[in-house]
Amino acid sequence: MSYSRWHNSVWYTFRSIVETNKRIKQMFTICDPLTSFDFSYKELTTDIENCLNKVQKSLCCSDEEKEELKRYMNEFIIEVTEDDELED
Repeated sequence: MSYSRWHNSVWYTFRSIVETNKRIKQMFTICDPLTSFDFSYKELTTDIENCLNKVQKSLCCSDEEKEELKRYMNEFIIEVTEDDELED
């Protein structure tokens, strides 16, 4: 599932396909024209601020863009948390 696309965001963000039914292994991917980042569900639920800071530091994004990205990360967390087909 895509959370943002180029036409409405500075990033393309999506849930990556992983070949496991483990919740903690589900991945959230962030792409910009030059690089990409992958964060696991576990990383995001453990320390979302650290993940955001890594992206902000690397890409020099604004605080507003960081908050936008946080919304997408939270959508991913909710989706994975509520996915009944995944195991803890």
